[in-house]
Amino acid sequence: MLIADLHSLTSNNCNDLKHGIHELVATLLACGFEANSSKQIIFLQSSVPGHTELGWILSSVCSILRLAHLPQWREKCGYFNSVSDISTNNTLSMNNIPDNASVGLFTYPTLQAADILLYGAHSVPIGADQITHIELARDLVRSAVHKWPSLSSILHIPNSVIFDAPKINNLTNPIKKMSKSDTSELGIIYLTDTPDNIYKKIRRAETDSIRKITYDIENRPGVSNLLRILSAIQGRKIEEILSTVPNDWSKEDLKSKVSDALIEEFDPIQKRIHDFMNTEEGQATIVNCLSHGSRRANQLATKRLELIYSAIGCKIPDCKNYSSSYN
Repeated sequence: MLIADLHSLTSNNCNDLKHGIHELVATLLACGFEANSSKQIIFLQSSVPGHTELGWILSSVCSILRLAHLPQWREKCGYFNSVSDISTNNTLSMNNIPDNASVGLFTYPTLQAADILLYGAHSVPIGADQITHIELARDLVRSAVHKWPSLSSILHIPNSVIFDAPKINNLTNPIKKMSKSDTSELGIIYLTDTPDNIYKKIRRAETDSIRKITYDIENRPGVSNLLRILSAIQGRKIEEILSTVPNDWSKEDLKSKVSDALIEEFDPIQKRIHDFMNTEEGQATIVNCLSHGSRRANQLATKRLELIYSAIGCKIPDCKNYSSSYN
């Protein structure tokens, strides 16, 4: 499990990064992730130099226009030139790019591709909104192999695996996915939210004026989003939920049910998070977990990087082999 702390530096909300990292690890452990396991690890992206090293190699075979076609960076930095404009003119207008659009945000996808390719992943579980980034990773493998044919046996073209998991959208804008990067926290539910905050956020969730509760993603995105949340928490199909509620069930009833279900589900998790964050033993577990993960990830990454550097000609050759090749 990679914690993308380097990626987070492109955000405007990274002031208390250390606390955020500790809280995230505590949350993962509280949800059942095993610390110091031989089969699963948690590590910081910044603790494995191979990520940025491979990211640099991949950036050398990636064009500026290829990155400019990706929608995420334009949305995040406020650059709204359409893809069709870029394709038609084959240019990237610098006049329309906001002052706060950083190079890190622009090259974010190449580092993300390195996160995938560094460990030789064949299949990558993603959300539907990440398809374009997987396609970029696939393209970068092809470009790198074209430039350095010796990489063909080292870099694999990854396949995307989209799980049929419930998609949870923003509470105040239910046609948009729920994301921690949203400017307003009213649309986001955190595992660490207090019961009062959960009640407030769900109560203010956008719905509609239709009286009956029905599941209709296109015409009733707000109500449908609340039903998906309830379905995910209770582990029941939406059809089953709707078949067991009274005909006069109101949106207020639905919101109350969703709030209660979230609070009940989060309570034991929050207690474990509190223990990890506020006890010496818990803090030690977090630090040891990250240290163990860093060591293991570096072992894997170093082996892969040695092969990659050798294939592209950056590795210092053995003296005997070097001299024999010139005799």
